Amino acid sequence: MDPKLPRSIVELGMVRHVQVRDARVEVELALTISACPLSDRLAAEARAAVESVPGVEEVIITLAEMTAEEREIASAIDILPAVTAEGIKVMSMNLLLPDEDTAVIWRGPLIHSAIQQFWTDVLWGRLDYLLVDLPPGTSDAALTVMQSLPVDGVIVVTTPQDLAAMVVRKAVHMAEQLDVSVLGVVENMSYFVRRWAPLVWRCSIRVCAIRWRRR
Repeated sequence: MDPKLPRSIVELGMVRHVQVRDARVEVELALTISACPLSDRLAAEARAAVESVPGVEEVIITLAEMTAEEREIASAIDILPAVTAEGIKVMSMNLLLPDEDTAVIWRGPLIHSAIQQFWTDVLWGRLDYLLVDLPPGTSDAALTVMQSLPVDGVIVVTTPQDLAAMVVRKAVHMAEQLDVSVLGVVENMSYFVRRWAPLVWRCSIRVCAIRWRRR
């Protein structure tokens, strides 16, 4: 089974080649991306499954990346992301709705499932970075991402109001409790320029005084 999907790796077309020589079995698995974070677990489970077959004494598992043709076949199972004019791949629940104004009224378990599917079922291909845009605060979505995805760190986005600063502090404390590094803060709407005079007015914000503790 694919660790990310409740389907057989044979059904997903990931078993590219199998060769049996006496008690030795060689299996080649094709991954959607070469840098798949679950490749080691996938190889280990495939090895264990083959070793359980009577008469098998040696198992060799090799990993490869799917070709364009294999990905095209897999796209019948997986979800293809939208691509912007700059070549950035994007996936959003709003892209799957029949009308962009349709409200998505879901409770926590459905939100958890949708985030998992965006991580496992979308054919992202080779990526430099994967950014997950989350709602403010300590919602179910943030908890799911921090606990289920291999997150390297979080960037907190805020605005210069006391209420926003309080929400940011809660989000930072949540990340610390889950052992997720806070990489920094982005402050939107922190100043404005008066059109009638060359003067920049800066807003005060207490979140700038927060000392991010580095682990």
